[in-house]
Amino acid sequence: MSYQPIENYGIIGNMRTVALVGMNGSIDWYCYPQFDSPSTFGAILDDKKGGRFQISAGAEGVRHKQVYWPSTNVLVTRFLLGDGIAELEDFMGCPGSRHPSGRKACASSRSHEMGAREGPYLRRSNDARLERETPGIYTVSRQ
Repeated sequence: MSYQPIENYGIIGNMRTVALVGMNGSIDWYCYPQFDSPSTFGAILDDKKGGRFQISAGAEGVRHKQVYWPSTNVLVTRFLLGDGIAELEDFMGCPGSRHPSGRKACASSRSHEMGAREGPYLRRSNDARLERETPGIYTVSRQ
């Protein structure tokens, strides 16, 4: 995978940290649990060894679009397919909130599925782990 231009990234955050989410569904930068913590994903700096977490539509010729739900920090990445749309929502709950951080994927295309892919090197800080909470929702949490 090659580097994406910086304008292809959306940002999500929770007042303590942020993540950069590419139009291809890849989280390429994320420090957990604070801004100054070691990077969990750093593919924006090193495409081969930096690590990423990607959920994308498994199809050729996909067009991409990113938008935020109005008045929120919920980033929606849309994969526009020839026969449908797949959608990925990324969000971070505020500290002390009952709303978790996570990723939610869904597809309205019958011939394509959303697939999760970890980069060749998945680096995590010592106190973070990826969990699949329910089908289509992934979270990063403390161990």
